Amino acid sequence: MSNAYFNILITFDGSDGSLNALQEAEKIGQLSKACLTIIYAQDHKPMNEVRDVPLYGVTTAPVTSMMNQSNAHVGKLPVESNLIDFDQVADKIITIAKAKLSGSIIDVEIEVLMGTPAKELCTFAEHHEVDLIVIGQRGRSGIKKLVMGCVSNKVTNSASCPVLVVK
Repeated sequence: MSNAYFNILITFDGSDGSLNALQEAEKIGQLSKACLTIIYAQDHKPMNEVRDVPLYGVTTAPVTSMMNQSNAHVGKLPVESNLIDFDQVADKIITIAKAKLSGSIIDVEIEVLMGTPAKELCTFAEHHEVDLIVIGQRGRSGIKKLVMGCVSNKVTNSASCPVLVVK
């Protein structure tokens, strides 16, 4: 297996599955002397994120007739603190990931992506010539898995490189 993989992408979100994926990727990286890229991808778009905010005493319920009569914004406004919240969560997740590495791999990069996780991971992998994606499995089952799907399944079906799903 010498030099089978040069560029390994690991998804990490702080879950048990992602911790297992990180440990497995580190083992593979040690064997193949690969560069590891740890990615935290969040389906959270701060600039589009909105919270209910009453404006001038008007509730956030849809008021179609009022919206048609003026250009005034009625209902929801972007809240800038969402960007700060996202950054704080991302920093915490990345700190955990770094702490969990044994330190035996020298070449480790960190990336934080915003958007649909599966899509962002596959796009990143394609643009950065990733040889292997290592991703943890969350363990959803039944209806929840059917309705929501799972990132590992979407990545496995969409990625242009091999994907290792770790339980």
